[in-house]
Amino acid sequence: MYAGRGLAGSSGLNDRIDAHAASHSSPTMDGMEITVLLFASVADRLGTRRLALDVPEEATVATARDLLLERFPAIEPFLPNLLYALDEEYVRVTQPLTQGATLALIPPVSGG
Repeated sequence: MYAGRGLAGSSGLNDRIDAHAASHSSPTMDGMEITVLLFASVADRLGTRRLALDVPEEATVATARDLLLERFPAIEPFLPNLLYALDEEYVRVTQPLTQGATLALIPPVSGG
């Protein structure tokens, strides 16, 4: 499971990203929606802790990452060090996504 600050303090923003338009995919291609949770510095940079993201049906974590980068270029500096958790399990970027999944983007956190 992943650790991070809870969503109780979230600003309540819920951005919807049209991945089909962002990836220039065919309008007839089926897609699915996932929830993306953002933590620490990534959440601070984007000003939200939760996003709804439309992805193509055969999407992987890497697909979602790339779509987020297209929509939010400000996350680029975080990408090399992010960990990804899918439904509270750490995964690699090659992991397929499923309808309704929750993908967490977890930057390194320091402290003592």
